[in-house]
Amino acid sequence: MNRFLKIHHILFTLTFLAVETCGPGNAQTSQMPPVQNTIPVTSGFTLSPSPSFSPTPISNPTTMPSRTPTQTLSPTDTSPLTTSLPTNSLEPITKGAQLRIDSWAPDGVWFGLWLWTPEDLAGDYAAPPGKLIFYNPRTGEICEYADFVFREHTPEIYWQPDGRAAIYQTDSYWIGFPCQDFVPVQFEEIEFLEPPDEAQSPEGTFRAKTVLKDSKGGWLKWTTTITNNNSGLEENRVDWEIDERLGSTDKYLGGKWVTDDLFLIYETRSQGPLLIQARGEIIQVAPDLFGVPAPIKPQDSSDWVSLRAFAASVDNDDLYHILLQGVGGEARFPPVRLYHSDSGEVETLPYTDLWHPGFTLDGRWVLLDSHPNISGYESYALVIRRVDPPGSPVRQFAEGTYNSAWSPTQSEIAFGWRGKFTVFRFPDGQAVSSWTTGQYSNLRLVWSPTADFLAVESAIPGAFEAALFVVNVRE
Repeated sequence: MNRFLKIHHILFTLTFLAVETCGPGNAQTSQMPPVQNTIPVTSGFTLSPSPSFSPTPISNPTTMPSRTPTQTLSPTDTSPLTTSLPTNSLEPITKGAQLRIDSWAPDGVWFGLWLWTPEDLAGDYAAPPGKLIFYNPRTGEICEYADFVFREHTPEIYWQPDGRAAIYQTDSYWIGFPCQDFVPVQFEEIEFLEPPDEAQSPEGTFRAKTVLKDSKGGWLKWTTTITNNNSGLEENRVDWEIDERLGSTDKYLGGKWVTDDLFLIYETRSQGPLLIQARGEIIQVAPDLFGVPAPIKPQDSSDWVSLRAFAASVDNDDLYHILLQGVGGEARFPPVRLYHSDSGEVETLPYTDLWHPGFTLDGRWVLLDSHPNISGYESYALVIRRVDPPGSPVRQFAEGTYNSAWSPTQSEIAFGWRGKFTVFRFPDGQAVSSWTTGQYSNLRLVWSPTADFLAVESAIPGAFEAALFVVNVRE
């Protein structure tokens, strides 16, 4: 059984952007919310079923970074991939004044969402009443629960391993299978899925811990410590500073493991990104690996550019790559640079922005954003290139939107625009299927765990109308 996690509930405004923490209370069994397994007619609501340091070096990591970078320029191919495909017209599964998709059940059978009608939003609520809705795209079954949404916190579904859904309601938890009765349970009876432990190195040899030491004048001072899990001994330590825009929680690592003995701190105020060797020295990424100075961010300047690094290993081995990107004053961003650990070569890429998260999960592709000008407005465009070999050309993948979602295996990526959304194979760019949605802009796309269904949260710009579309990608 997974360890229990403390649950944080978020208080939100009508736009769901202002947040506040709220802890769960003891379970109560005296007030069971009414459960509806039929769909009542509700006005305005329709349903249709269908880094300062002095470490002592001990030893070197397996892959030692090169200190003599060679600069090369990556070639560019801006011609878009051929992605034309007939489209299918869709009608919403459900619609209302406001809608928020929640999540798929682990087995991908049921999908949960929250919906608010105009009447729900008419009152003076920090978090208005609404409805929890479950939808099964395989059978078309759909049902709603009207009493699990209330004003104290942002509602959330906690899916259980057996397919049941747990919901927190006022002072109690309720659990049940979708479209069946829910019963009250104690907090201790709920299983909460733990996220991956990003503090552990890939092979579990080391653990990184970053602790906030001081906060003054908008600057946060952190200490990152690397500990050997086998001996319990501290292997390395670094003190670093960043402005408060990166947050103040002591659980924030400030970076990630690149290999089992290399930890990257994304950005610091005066030293740039840092690469910590678990049993060795601490490397300033910008000057030592890329041959560029690490800019120092002034305390009272808004016109500044700092550097941030992102890294990925190739299929989790000791070969890795680092991307160096500008942050701050966008007009002054330098071009993105790519470092190869095997040769020490540095490539200068033709764009200044990354498409999050910069690398694919397997570390074999770089993701860039060319920010094209479309009809007089700066827009977004995913541009991709192979990490290796150096000098691989970049090519445009899709443009005109940043609304996208990778499939669970990253073998496909879905994009949403106004009036349509499309699924493409990656990396060849072949369109799998495309759907039209009329006036709706398709804002958030969520794949089912089995990658056969795609749920899309949509809205009509300028109108008080939101909708849900769910499609079978494989049909």
